[in-house]
Amino acid sequence: MRKAKLKSRWLACLTALAVCLGSQPSWAGGGPENVVVLVNSRSAASKQIANFYVSLRDIPAGNVIYLDEVPEGESTDVETFRETILKPTIETINARRMAARIDYLVYSADFPTAVKIHADLENVDVEIPKVLTKTASINGLTYMAGWTMAKNPSYLSLDANGYASQTAEAALQRCYRGPVSKTCNKAMQAYRDDQFDEAFTQFSQLLEDNPSQPALHYWLARCEAQRDNWDAALESLDEAIRRGWCFRVFTSQDEAFAAGADELTFQTRLAAMPDTAWPQHPSREFRASLNWAPNGMPVASPQWGTRYFLSTVLAVTRGAGTTPAEAMANLQRSHDADFTQPRGRFCFTLTGDVRTRTRKPGFDSAIKELKRLGYNAEVIEGKLPENLNDVAGLMIGAANYQWAPTQSRILPGAICENLTSFGGKMDQRGGQTKLSELLRAGAAGSSGTVTEPYAIQAKFPHPSIQVHYAHGSSLAEAFYQSVSGPYQLLIVGDPLCQPWAVPPAFECTGLTAEQAVSGPVKCGLVATGETEIARYEIFMDGRFSGALLPGQPLTFQSTQLADGYHELRIVAIADNSLRTQARQIIPFTVDNRQQSLQLLRSGEGELKANGEVSLSVVSNLDVPIHVVHAGRELATVDAGNGEVTIACQTLGSETVRLQALAAVDGKPMYSEPLVLRIQAAEESPK
Repeated sequence: MRKAKLKSRWLACLTALAVCLGSQPSWAGGGPENVVVLVNSRSAASKQIANFYVSLRDIPAGNVIYLDEVPEGESTDVETFRETILKPTIETINARRMAARIDYLVYSADFPTAVKIHADLENVDVEIPKVLTKTASINGLTYMAGWTMAKNPSYLSLDANGYASQTAEAALQRCYRGPVSKTCNKAMQAYRDDQFDEAFTQFSQLLEDNPSQPALHYWLARCEAQRDNWDAALESLDEAIRRGWCFRVFTSQDEAFAAGADELTFQTRLAAMPDTAWPQHPSREFRASLNWAPNGMPVASPQWGTRYFLSTVLAVTRGAGTTPAEAMANLQRSHDADFTQPRGRFCFTLTGDVRTRTRKPGFDSAIKELKRLGYNAEVIEGKLPENLNDVAGLMIGAANYQWAPTQSRILPGAICENLTSFGGKMDQRGGQTKLSELLRAGAAGSSGTVTEPYAIQAKFPHPSIQVHYAHGSSLAEAFYQSVSGPYQLLIVGDPLCQPWAVPPAFECTGLTAEQAVSGPVKCGLVATGETEIARYEIFMDGRFSGALLPGQPLTFQSTQLADGYHELRIVAIADNSLRTQARQIIPFTVDNRQQSLQLLRSGEGELKANGEVSLSVVSNLDVPIHVVHAGRELATVDAGNGEVTIACQTLGSETVRLQALAAVDGKPMYSEPLVLRIQAAEESPK
């Protein structure tokens, strides 16, 4: 009962604060506030790597979810996956009211990486093609969580991923899935048959139900141009661009607009689109709150689009995986690569093997765009690049290989990728070389299929993955923009790594770290870099509170908060297609009522994973006080002061952050965090 009242009053407090800030839903992906870290509570390695990553990336405590019934081993069935992993995850996100801002579901170690999907196919009344084998990856099913939870095997489709980057022609052809696609196809056929009035009528009718689809507005602009209604054509083109149409070169060469192509009115519209010769969608931010249509366009209605969650696994530490120490070193290396703009070369290897030939058609366009960006990129004849000290990105295709003999060096932050059948089958060390070989060599991320996929490009990252990454996308965004059918792909690495992103920069005045405040607080936010800022998102104690436009002051009334420790996060979001983020985290204390709350360690010495930690709660409060860690309530002191003992194995090893939490007048009062370092048990060598 106390918890319900605390939650209610705290949400009311946040609502009041949001009114001061200008409340709007969170909209930008790519930062720790948008990530949920999933932890296997029965696994020491899972807790260790999660603790390390949460501390490394400043993931808010409320964004960590512990799951108690994770099945053992690298494989499970889809019903068990749904009931023990995906369902409780989504329920917890909804219960914590985070759904509007969570874009990433990221697994720590010791989760099953392969999922048998036979149960979802029992009622399918059509023959499933041989190449759609019946094992999926944990990432693929999580990315397409809506279909997975609905037991809808649409996740098998080789074009299931609406966020994947597509060409302009594909964007025009794939507006719909299902029965409505037939109506759209008839409209397109009428246009091709020069029946422009009929095509106009049919596209107009489609737009009545789906007004946010950019391609439909573009089709309408084509029809109007062909009907010599130039002003109407420009109006429809304006609407297409406003809704997200972004193919400048394609539009400039479209014969439908040939009659007015040289007019200033048309050239002005072209200038409103991204200036790039890249033939696919320009790289863009991901948002789980958007409905992605089959043609890669975000649309307003869930009737015409699908929602996804970006998903990676931070580490696989069983079977053919890495050790926890190797995994944490890799995550640290990836974190340190952010925003460093590595000046290396992107390598695409080519042999007679189908594993390289499958992706060869995408090499030229990727290399052309990388060179336009100013990077070295080349096709290398042979299995692996040799004697290179600057591998910034790598795409190979080999069943078996060893990296060390190449004497080549992978730069921090690089995505290194191998197309082979069993690179993601992590429950065995024999057979084909696993993705962990490239992670041990220094790659920030790699992927592999968890079962036989056949040599189908759609199931593997397209060479454009390196382009999206070099444009500034996060590692997870780059992967999912390049894979149209990801249901079997296991992706391992730091999803937030952004070596080539250019973040905004800003200063906050009026509140400094560790400052004690009372009464009203007013802060100024001033951009200090060249990257323009679209808006600021504000989080108080890890919860989204509101948003501000540049020039607006950040104000709040500290009396709406309990006394004690608080943490203000200010996230600046760049005004570009990637919405790159920068943040400042400002810890401060409120002192309006002279109430105090502390959490202290009793005793000294090294803490070990198989030991205990004794804690003291010190306060002048007369209410129950809880000791919390990463969203979990671990112990309770009945009132005021008291001692508690917690088993270190409950917390896990590495850096952990504990706080005391009390409900004071219906508001949460926090102690200053107690940061502990817990030594892990010795690892067994791989």
